[in-house]
Amino acid sequence: SYESALEFLKSYGKMLVGTDSPDDLVEDKMMIGDEVQKDLWDFIKTHPYVSRERQALPETHKDGIRAIKAGDIMTVEVENSIRSIEYLEEQGKCVDNIVPKQSTIPHAGRGAFATRFIPKGGLVAPAPLVHMADKSKANM
Repeated sequence: SYESALEFLKSYGKMLVGTDSPDDLVEDKMMIGDEVQKDLWDFIKTHPYVSRERQALPETHKDGIRAIKAGDIMTVEVENSIRSIEYLEEQGKCVDNIVPKQSTIPHAGRGAFATRFIPKGGLVAPAPLVHMADKSKANM
């Protein structure tokens, strides 16, 4: 998916500047204005046909351009996932009390294991939940 998405981004970049060179993706070489570029990107990202490739594209136009220049979508995604200490203190939840590991129980597979004591009734990990009043809606 990422490889196909990157190929799409390269074609998108060529459409913006008329060349294959990522170095040409600068404001004064763009063939269409900034607002039109953003509108086009929003159209691409919100198109009703869902595909793995489209979902692999960066969220913003700016990140799309960064991915073209880097030659890699994952580099941009990793950079966007790094948060400052201030952000984490204000917004974050620490989940360093569990780690994924292979179980020592035969045929049990992998699981989450505590890295420190968690008291009875204590919070193991925060997880968003959706309350479903009618559980039959979950039947597939």
